[in-house]
Amino acid sequence: MLVHLFFLLPATWVALRVHGFNKALSMAELPPLSPKRPELPAMAFAQRCAELTAIAASNGLYRANCLHQSLALCHVLQRHGLPTRLKIGVLPRARPFKAHAWVELDGIPLGQQPVADYAAFDRLGTAPDDAHFI
Repeated sequence: MLVHLFFLLPATWVALRVHGFNKALSMAELPPLSPKRPELPAMAFAQRCAELTAIAASNGLYRANCLHQSLALCHVLQRHGLPTRLKIGVLPRARPFKAHAWVELDGIPLGQQPVADYAAFDRLGTAPDDAHFI
């Protein structure tokens, strides 16, 4: 899995540059190759994949940002039949502007990064109801 992620992260960077966000997201959300389920319980498997993604991002060909990591992780977990969701949020009133991307499984953020302070978008181009932007 780690070797796969070492190659998937740069491929994600290329996909974003060549095809843009919407196409890269649709590529990350491809249907599973087969109905196989991970051997570990789903949440433990997803959290381990998030850890491996962070390792690959910090030790791979380049330092992948949170969007690249989230798209790659979403792709891997979707291919294993897990219904993950890519989330993007902003820090309200932050100067300079700060945004963050992460992956959720059953509404639970994967990985170690804190996401509670970020106002997440439900759909691309729509702000959450409780977001207050200056």
